[in-house]
Amino acid sequence: MTYAFDKSGKLIPPTAAELAAADIDSYIIVRDQGIMQNGKPYWVYLAVKPSKYKEFMQAAKAHKTIRHKDYGKIVKRGFDKHIPLAVQEEMKQKYGFDDDYTNTLAQKLKAARTKFDKQQEDQKIGDIVAMLKMKKLNG
Repeated sequence: MTYAFDKSGKLIPPTAAELAAADIDSYIIVRDQGIMQNGKPYWVYLAVKPSKYKEFMQAAKAHKTIRHKDYGKIVKRGFDKHIPLAVQEEMKQKYGFDDDYTNTLAQKLKAARTKFDKQQEDQKIGDIVAMLKMKKLNG
């Protein structure tokens, strides 16, 4: 995945149109666990549409009632308190599910930002060197 930064180095979030376009052939696998309204536990792996990811995460964080099909496609689900290890392994192997996705993404963004900052610094140095060369030639 590529990340876009503005001149100040701030991450440029994707537009609604870009997210909608990503919905055609992309998804983000998430795991949700909780208690249903009837008091029974559940777990679900859900392929969330990119345009719905932020909304889904906000609803999950706020512990709102979630209708999973509103956000994407149910990949696997069960009604146990704990997800079977075989299912967890299947999700990792088949979909690359990462329990630590948020931290992994933050690390990737940090690396991209560091690379961007280095490119900006190199550009500034190159511009200064070019300016000094021109000054020397003219002066």
